[in-house]
Amino acid sequence: MERKEELKNMALDLTEEHRAMMILLNDLEASGWDFKLWRPRLRPFREIIGVHWSKEETIVIPHLPSYFSQIEIDEFSEGFDAVRKRVLNAK
Repeated sequence: MERKEELKNMALDLTEEHRAMMILLNDLEASGWDFKLWRPRLRPFREIIGVHWSKEETIVIPHLPSYFSQIEIDEFSEGFDAVRKRVLNAK
């Protein structure tokens, strides 16, 4: 998305949201269930993931065919699946 000038800012926003979610998720994982701040730390994670999913579902995904070929979309899907599998296997 960053290579398409009209999508560059959105791509950067989504990338930063991913980064923020990972920071918050790592904090949650490090805190443990009994940690007194676990629930308050969950709120910002839930908020940012909600905003992020909303952008993906209402802005990005429905308009992908306007910017990318079906071959490119399929490649994105395969790349996402590969990352998902790698992350799940690492845990």
